[in-house]
Amino acid sequence: IINTNETLTYCAGMTANIFGINITADTMLSQTYTGFNNCDSTHLIQAVFLENPSTSETLAACLGDTIIIFGNPVANNGTLSETYLAANGCDSTHQVTISFSNTIATNENITACDGEIISVFGNPISQDTTDYQTFTSISGCDSTHTISVIFNTIINTSETVEACDGETLSIFGNPVTQNGIFTETYNSALNCDSTHRIDVIFNNIIHTSATQTYCAGETIEINGMEISTDQEITLLGTGFNGCDSIHLLSIEFVEEHVISEVIHLCPDEFVLFFEDTIRFAGNYTNLMPATTGPCDTIFELAVTVSNPIEWSLPDTIFSTNGVSTYLPLQLSSNELTVNWNDSEQLNCLDCIQPGIDPQYDELLELTISDSTGCSSTDQVFLQVAQAVAYYIPNAFSPNGDQINDRFFVSANSKVQAIRKMEIFNRWGGTIYQATNLPLNDSTSGWDGNFRGQPASSGVYVYMVELILADGTIVLASGDLTLIR
Repeated sequence: IINTNETLTYCAGMTANIFGINITADTMLSQTYTGFNNCDSTHLIQAVFLENPSTSETLAACLGDTIIIFGNPVANNGTLSETYLAANGCDSTHQVTISFSNTIATNENITACDGEIISVFGNPISQDTTDYQTFTSISGCDSTHTISVIFNTIINTSETVEACDGETLSIFGNPVTQNGIFTETYNSALNCDSTHRIDVIFNNIIHTSATQTYCAGETIEINGMEISTDQEITLLGTGFNGCDSIHLLSIEFVEEHVISEVIHLCPDEFVLFFEDTIRFAGNYTNLMPATTGPCDTIFELAVTVSNPIEWSLPDTIFSTNGVSTYLPLQLSSNELTVNWNDSEQLNCLDCIQPGIDPQYDELLELTISDSTGCSSTDQVFLQVAQAVAYYIPNAFSPNGDQINDRFFVSANSKVQAIRKMEIFNRWGGTIYQATNLPLNDSTSGWDGNFRGQPASSGVYVYMVELILADGTIVLASGDLTLIR
């Protein structure tokens, strides 16, 4: 009989099929067969299930750190595992449990009063601030402690208290009768000093005065009292500051304002009286409503107008040089006065009919005025004929007696010179000829000789060319009798 055996190994958790039977735990099974010799043969199998090796560990870290587990970064709490092939050929599992500890953060508030100094983490602090300090906790992680410092304001309050003169106020328990500033210090709810200030003002009794004017003849009513004459009224009341107010009101009644003016107008003049054009004599009145005073203003205007000035005077006066004349002015009234322009040809500048010594043409001007100062003007043209005055004798006696011994020309200032003088006999022959002879010279001119010999007595003919003062040439001729 042939007996055989064997041992088979499996990993825990596996299912083995032996002789058609599923096996999951250590066991021994046998099976009988008919051997090749026709004898029974028994085969024994020992099934052994090996354990899977398992290991574990716990890791600690700080919140915020990152660690590498099985090649992977890990930042949160958790359990991770990895399977390996063990020496017995079964799986080996290693498990890692990770725990991240929190960072410990603590806070603290500290209050103080303005002006104090406190120490925070060893540093002096005098104003609102937030500071922190980092420590290592028992877990090995950082621990942060934050301190917030608040400086409470010292509370200052104030108020103004008003009263009237003569009253008494109680300020912080003390009587006060005059203006002043008072303070009191308390401990506030914030444990800091609190100062309260009170300004005390005593208001004066208000005295005011005013004057109101009205037109004479009016009647007004004040506080139920009718008033029509000047007087003073005292009114009592409460002023804007709450104290007594005494108001003195003076009532005055004034007369209407009258403005009078007298104006004199000359003929053709006018005056504007408000919106009216005044040209005629008369009394005019206008009323101007009051703008600054209580009464209207009355304007009175008296207008007088002068009578028209009338006269008669020709436009041109004709005269002859050296021949006296006068200006024929005729006036409508003896009360009028006359003023002529300054002229050397007039013998009187304020005469109605002045005399004229005519010498040259001139435009004469005159002003005629009346007793009110009104005046009119006129002009007259003085036209003077310039007469040429010269004398040519018609006979002379050249006998040596010094009387009429020569033939010469006499003239006034209107003649400038003798341009040429010629003497002819009765047959037209030239007996004497001369040029540029002087005037009024008894030693010049023809001496009665012809070719150095005395000419015969008889009648001759003269021709004289005269040059006038204005350059004009005048030709004069006539008979000349020579007497011996």
